[in-house]
Amino acid sequence: MKERTKFVLEWERRWNEAEGGRVNMAELCRMFGVSRQTGYTWVKRFRAADNELDALAERSRRPKTSPRAVSPELEDLIVAARKLYPRWGPRKLHARLVETNPGKEVPSASVMSKVLMRRGMTTPRRKRRRQRSMGVTAPFSGCEAPNAVWCIDFKGWFATDDAIRCYPLTLIDAFSRFLLRCEGLRDPDTKHVRQVLDSAFLEFGLPLAIRSDGGPPFASTGPARLTELSVWLLRLGIRIEIIVSAA
Repeated sequence: MKERTKFVLEWERRWNEAEGGRVNMAELCRMFGVSRQTGYTWVKRFRAADNELDALAERSRRPKTSPRAVSPELEDLIVAARKLYPRWGPRKLHARLVETNPGKEVPSASVMSKVLMRRGMTTPRRKRRRQRSMGVTAPFSGCEAPNAVWCIDFKGWFATDDAIRCYPLTLIDAFSRFLLRCEGLRDPDTKHVRQVLDSAFLEFGLPLAIRSDGGPPFASTGPARLTELSVWLLRLGIRIEIIVSAA
Protein backbone atom coordinates (compact mmCIF):
# COMPACT_ATOMS: atom_id res chain seq x y z
CA MET A 1 0.00 0.00 0.00
CA LYS A 2 2.87 2.35 0.81
CA GLU A 3 4.49 1.73 -2.57
CA ARG A 4 1.19 2.22 -4.40
CA THR A 5 0.69 5.53 -2.61
CA LYS A 6 4.19 6.70 -3.56
CA PHE A 7 3.58 5.62 -7.14
CA VAL A 8 0.31 7.51 -7.69
CA LEU A 9 1.59 10.60 -5.85
CA GLU A 10 4.66 10.65 -8.08
CA TRP A 11 2.43 10.18 -11.12
CA GLU A 12 0.21 13.08 -9.92
CA ARG A 13 3.24 15.32 -9.43
CA ARG A 14 4.52 14.59 -12.93
CA TRP A 15 1.03 15.00 -14.38
CA ASN A 16 0.70 18.42 -12.74
CA GLU A 17 4.15 19.44 -13.99
CA ALA A 18 3.11 18.45 -17.51
CA GLU A 19 -0.10 20.48 -16.97
CA GLY A 20 -2.29 17.53 -17.78
CA GLY A 21 0.03 16.32 -20.50
CA ARG A 22 1.50 12.93 -21.04
CA VAL A 23 3.43 11.18 -18.23
CA ASN A 24 6.22 8.74 -19.12
CA MET A 25 4.64 5.63 -17.54
CA ALA A 26 7.38 3.29 -18.75
CA GLU A 27 10.05 5.23 -16.84
CA LEU A 28 7.84 5.59 -13.76
CA CYS A 29 7.04 1.87 -13.67
CA ARG A 30 10.73 1.00 -14.00
CA MET A 31 11.47 3.21 -10.99
CA PHE A 32 9.00 1.28 -8.84
CA GLY A 33 9.67 -2.15 -10.32
CA VAL A 34 6.12 -2.80 -11.55
CA SER A 35 4.65 -3.57 -14.95
CA ARG A 36 3.00 -0.85 -16.99
CA GLN A 37 -0.29 -2.72 -16.78
CA THR A 38 -0.14 -2.57 -12.98
CA GLY A 39 0.82 1.10 -13.07
CA TYR A 40 -2.06 2.03 -15.35
CA THR A 41 -4.45 0.04 -13.12
CA TRP A 42 -3.37 1.96 -10.01
CA VAL A 43 -3.66 5.33 -11.77
CA LYS A 44 -7.08 4.44 -13.20
CA ARG A 45 -8.43 3.48 -9.76
CA PHE A 46 -6.85 6.60 -8.23
CA ARG A 47 -8.45 8.95 -10.77
CA ALA A 48 -11.81 7.17 -10.72
CA ALA A 49 -12.02 7.82 -6.96
CA ASP A 50 -11.28 11.57 -7.38
CA ASN A 51 -7.67 11.08 -6.30
CA GLU A 52 -8.58 9.33 -3.06
CA LEU A 53 -5.76 7.07 -1.82
CA ASP A 54 -8.23 4.64 -0.25
CA ALA A 55 -9.00 3.40 -3.76
CA LEU A 56 -5.56 1.77 -3.84
CA ALA A 57 -6.32 -0.64 -1.01
CA GLU A 58 -6.07 -4.36 -1.73
CA ARG A 59 -9.32 -5.72 -3.13
CA SER A 60 -10.78 -9.12 -2.46
CA ARG A 61 -10.23 -11.61 -5.27
CA ARG A 62 -13.23 -13.65 -4.28
CA PRO A 63 -15.68 -13.93 -7.21
CA LYS A 64 -18.91 -11.99 -6.84
CA THR A 65 -20.94 -15.01 -7.86
CA SER A 66 -20.27 -18.75 -7.57
CA PRO A 67 -22.86 -20.53 -9.71
CA ARG A 68 -21.32 -23.94 -8.97
CA ALA A 69 -21.21 -23.42 -5.20
CA VAL A 70 -23.06 -25.92 -3.02
CA SER A 71 -26.33 -24.46 -1.75
CA PRO A 72 -26.92 -24.21 2.03
CA GLU A 73 -29.82 -26.68 1.71
CA LEU A 74 -27.58 -29.24 0.05
CA GLU A 75 -24.89 -28.68 2.68
CA ASP A 76 -27.45 -29.35 5.39
CA LEU A 77 -28.44 -32.57 3.61
CA ILE A 78 -24.79 -33.71 3.55
CA VAL A 79 -24.31 -32.87 7.23
CA ALA A 80 -27.53 -34.71 8.14
CA ALA A 81 -26.33 -37.81 6.27
CA ARG A 82 -23.04 -37.66 8.11
CA LYS A 83 -24.82 -37.44 11.48
CA LEU A 84 -26.92 -40.45 10.50
CA TYR A 85 -23.83 -42.43 9.47
CA PRO A 86 -20.98 -40.91 11.51
CA ARG A 87 -18.45 -43.58 10.48
CA TRP A 88 -19.03 -43.21 6.75
CA GLY A 89 -16.60 -41.33 4.56
CA PRO A 90 -17.44 -38.94 1.69
CA ARG A 91 -17.54 -41.73 -0.93
CA LYS A 92 -20.10 -43.86 0.91
CA LEU A 93 -22.14 -40.79 1.80
CA HIS A 94 -22.10 -39.71 -1.84
CA ALA A 95 -23.35 -43.12 -2.98
CA ARG A 96 -26.07 -43.03 -0.31
CA LEU A 97 -27.29 -39.56 -1.29
CA VAL A 98 -27.36 -40.48 -4.97
CA GLU A 99 -29.43 -43.56 -4.11
CA THR A 100 -31.88 -41.76 -1.84
CA ASN A 101 -32.23 -38.62 -3.99
CA PRO A 102 -32.88 -39.82 -7.56
CA GLY A 103 -32.83 -37.07 -10.14
CA LYS A 104 -31.22 -34.58 -7.77
CA GLU A 105 -27.75 -33.23 -8.44
CA VAL A 106 -25.39 -34.46 -5.73
CA PRO A 107 -21.87 -32.98 -5.43
CA SER A 108 -18.87 -35.21 -5.83
CA ALA A 109 -17.22 -37.00 -2.92
CA SER A 110 -14.32 -34.51 -2.94
CA VAL A 111 -16.72 -31.55 -2.67
CA MET A 112 -18.62 -33.33 0.11
CA SER A 113 -15.34 -33.81 1.94
CA LYS A 114 -14.70 -30.06 1.83
CA VAL A 115 -18.23 -29.34 3.05
CA LEU A 116 -17.84 -31.72 5.99
CA MET A 117 -14.49 -30.20 6.89
CA ARG A 118 -15.88 -26.67 6.67
CA ARG A 119 -18.81 -27.61 8.89
CA GLY A 120 -16.54 -29.25 11.46
CA MET A 121 -17.76 -32.79 10.80
CA THR A 122 -14.33 -34.29 10.14
CA THR A 123 -10.99 -34.23 11.89
CA PRO A 124 -7.90 -34.06 9.68
CA ARG A 125 -5.57 -36.98 10.06
CA ARG A 126 -2.34 -36.36 11.88
CA LYS A 127 0.63 -36.84 9.64
CA ARG A 128 2.94 -39.55 10.82
CA ARG A 129 6.40 -38.27 11.43
CA ARG A 130 9.04 -40.14 9.55
CA GLN A 131 11.64 -41.73 11.70
CA ARG A 132 14.94 -40.14 11.08
CA SER A 133 17.91 -42.22 10.22
CA MET A 134 20.15 -43.08 13.12
CA GLY A 135 23.05 -41.84 11.00
CA VAL A 136 26.45 -43.36 10.57
CA THR A 137 26.99 -46.66 12.33
CA ALA A 138 30.61 -47.30 11.40
CA PRO A 139 33.40 -45.96 13.68
CA PHE A 140 34.78 -43.36 11.27
CA SER A 141 37.99 -41.52 11.93
CA GLY A 142 37.77 -38.02 13.36
CA CYS A 143 38.22 -35.03 11.09
CA GLU A 144 40.80 -33.05 12.99
CA ALA A 145 42.56 -31.44 10.05
CA PRO A 146 42.22 -30.88 6.31
CA ASN A 147 42.89 -33.95 4.16
CA ALA A 148 41.89 -36.27 7.02
CA VAL A 149 38.66 -37.37 5.33
CA TRP A 150 37.23 -36.54 1.94
CA CYS A 151 33.55 -37.16 1.12
CA ILE A 152 32.67 -38.19 -2.42
CA ASP A 153 29.18 -38.55 -3.85
CA PHE A 154 27.11 -38.41 -7.04
CA LYS A 155 24.19 -35.97 -6.87
CA GLY A 156 21.85 -37.89 -9.16
CA TRP A 157 21.72 -36.87 -12.82
CA PHE A 158 19.98 -34.45 -15.17
CA ALA A 159 19.56 -34.20 -18.95
CA THR A 160 21.34 -31.41 -20.81
CA ASP A 161 19.82 -29.52 -23.75
CA ASP A 162 21.16 -32.12 -26.17
CA ALA A 163 19.44 -34.93 -24.19
CA ILE A 164 22.72 -36.26 -22.75
CA ARG A 165 22.76 -37.38 -19.13
CA CYS A 166 25.06 -35.45 -16.82
CA TYR A 167 26.13 -36.93 -13.47
CA PRO A 168 27.40 -34.25 -11.01
CA LEU A 169 30.21 -35.59 -8.81
CA THR A 170 31.18 -33.68 -5.67
CA LEU A 171 34.32 -34.06 -3.57
CA ILE A 172 34.39 -32.25 -0.20
CA ASP A 173 36.96 -32.03 2.58
CA ALA A 174 35.07 -33.18 5.71
CA PHE A 175 37.04 -30.91 8.08
CA SER A 176 36.93 -27.57 6.25
CA ARG A 177 33.80 -28.34 4.15
CA PHE A 178 35.79 -26.99 1.22
CA LEU A 179 34.44 -28.09 -2.16
CA LEU A 180 37.44 -29.71 -3.79
CA ARG A 181 35.68 -30.75 -6.98
CA CYS A 182 32.26 -30.46 -8.60
CA GLU A 183 32.43 -32.11 -12.00
CA GLY A 184 29.73 -33.10 -14.48
CA LEU A 185 30.49 -36.59 -15.80
CA ARG A 186 28.92 -38.38 -18.74
CA ASP A 187 29.21 -41.75 -17.04
CA PRO A 188 29.38 -42.52 -13.28
CA ASP A 189 32.07 -45.15 -13.80
CA THR A 190 35.55 -45.87 -12.46
CA LYS A 191 37.37 -44.28 -15.40
CA HIS A 192 35.76 -40.86 -15.08
CA VAL A 193 35.79 -40.80 -11.26
CA ARG A 194 39.47 -41.75 -11.21
CA GLN A 195 40.30 -38.83 -13.52
CA VAL A 196 38.61 -36.41 -11.11
CA LEU A 197 40.40 -37.92 -8.10
CA ASP A 198 43.77 -37.85 -9.90
CA SER A 199 43.32 -34.13 -10.53
CA ALA A 200 42.38 -33.48 -6.88
CA PHE A 201 45.33 -35.53 -5.58
CA LEU A 202 47.77 -33.51 -7.70
CA GLU A 203 46.34 -30.23 -6.36
CA PHE A 204 45.67 -31.04 -2.69
CA GLY A 205 47.62 -34.20 -1.93
CA LEU A 206 46.34 -37.59 -0.72
CA PRO A 207 43.71 -37.77 2.04
CA LEU A 208 43.91 -40.30 4.84
CA ALA A 209 40.42 -41.62 4.03
CA ILE A 210 37.65 -41.23 1.46
CA ARG A 211 34.05 -41.58 2.61
CA SER A 212 31.14 -42.55 0.33
CA ASP A 213 27.59 -43.87 0.55
CA GLY A 214 28.65 -47.24 -0.78
CA GLY A 215 27.09 -46.88 -4.23
CA PRO A 216 28.86 -47.79 -7.47
CA PRO A 217 31.64 -47.33 -8.40
CA PHE A 218 32.80 -46.66 -4.81
CA ALA A 219 31.68 -50.02 -3.41
CA SER A 220 29.99 -53.23 -4.48
CA THR A 221 27.92 -56.01 -2.94
CA GLY A 222 30.72 -58.55 -3.34
CA PRO A 223 33.37 -59.71 -0.83
CA ALA A 224 34.65 -56.82 1.28
CA ARG A 225 32.57 -54.58 -1.02
CA LEU A 226 35.66 -53.95 -3.12
CA THR A 227 35.58 -52.43 -6.60
CA GLU A 228 38.26 -51.53 -9.13
CA LEU A 229 38.19 -47.95 -7.84
CA SER A 230 38.38 -48.87 -4.14
CA VAL A 231 41.28 -51.28 -4.78
CA TRP A 232 43.14 -48.47 -6.54
CA LEU A 233 42.56 -46.15 -3.56
CA LEU A 234 43.72 -48.81 -1.08
CA ARG A 235 46.95 -49.26 -3.03
CA LEU A 236 47.55 -45.52 -2.68
CA GLY A 237 47.28 -45.95 1.10
CA ILE A 238 43.86 -44.31 1.36
CA ARG A 239 41.38 -45.86 3.80
CA ILE A 240 37.86 -46.57 2.49
CA GLU A 241 34.92 -45.53 4.66
CA ILE A 242 31.33 -46.42 3.75
CA ILE A 243 28.27 -44.80 5.31
CA VAL A 244 25.73 -47.33 6.55
CA SER A 245 22.44 -45.84 7.80
CA ALA A 246 20.29 -47.73 10.24
CA ALA A 247 16.65 -48.24 9.28
